[in-house]
Amino acid sequence: MDKLYVTITIDTENPQIPFMANTCRTDTLLHSDRKRNYGIQYILSVFKEYGIHATWYLNIYEKYLLGEKLLADVCDILLKNGQDIQLHTHPVWLMDRGERKRIYMKQYSFEEQVYIIEKGIEDLQNITGKRPIAHRGGAYGIDRNTLLALNTANMKIDSSAFYKNSNCEVSGRYKNRIHELHGILEYPVSVYRLKTNYIIPHKLCRNQIQKSDINYSTGKEIKEVCEQNIAGRHSYMNIFMHSFSLYKFFMAGVRSESSLFEPDKDTIKKFHNIMGYLCGNSKVEIVTVSQLYEKRNTIKKSSKDYMPKLKRTKII
Repeated sequence: MDKLYVTITIDTENPQIPFMANTCRTDTLLHSDRKRNYGIQYILSVFKEYGIHATWYLNIYEKYLLGEKLLADVCDILLKNGQDIQLHTHPVWLMDRGERKRIYMKQYSFEEQVYIIEKGIEDLQNITGKRPIAHRGGAYGIDRNTLLALNTANMKIDSSAFYKNSNCEVSGRYKNRIHELHGILEYPVSVYRLKTNYIIPHKLCRNQIQKSDINYSTGKEIKEVCEQNIAGRHSYMNIFMHSFSLYKFFMAGVRSESSLFEPDKDTIKKFHNIMGYLCGNSKVEIVTVSQLYEKRNTIKKSSKDYMPKLKRTKII
């Protein structure tokens, strides 16, 4: 029986916008101001409950902001729990900590991008003892030079291509299909077409491209996307989240009068529901990005690209 291989990928970082604006310097990865941690530690407890191994795209460059020990502790707890650690590039903390104007990979020259990637590989390897093979650019802000730089650095996989996303300059040809770009295997951000119908008559319906995301998708939508992929015999899907996805500030914003560490109970419930659905579906196999790469020659790949189509109803 053909399987739908699902990767769960976590962009592992502190909230970048308030960090760059100097309005926040609190670590959300492992620390929680003596409250229960709903970052890495809670996510790992859920994965342990369901027997899940995921891929954590780690912004290793935060070591230049918060210190190497924190990032080493993050890697240690992930590796002890059998998780897959790969490279996530927010180059501003390595290259532009003073002015903070060049925040995307695409804002750097080819030579600079090679340096950023090779430095990230070196820093990760020094901490983990393992060389990463996969990369995701922060905010999907990559260009052709990023892929060429990844190739130069002997990386195997990129997972930054986000169809129709304005930050991503390599997202034109394919939507969801695994494909090769400039010598790099591209595992794109999984997307679906979402039509939102509003009950209030004077408000027009809205069509948008939505990624399969723990925060921005409903649980029903992620399940429907899985089922459509299974029915269409498509072999790959990614479910996206952040290491701080289960905190309320992720959707509500960082505010001085509220704690960073207030859990988002609705998202936590949805997260459990989705993990339970995936693990209970005999047609789904959850794999890490590294495992999917190892299976690349044995997986039957779809010959066509595909975008699931869903509808959502809202009152206003």
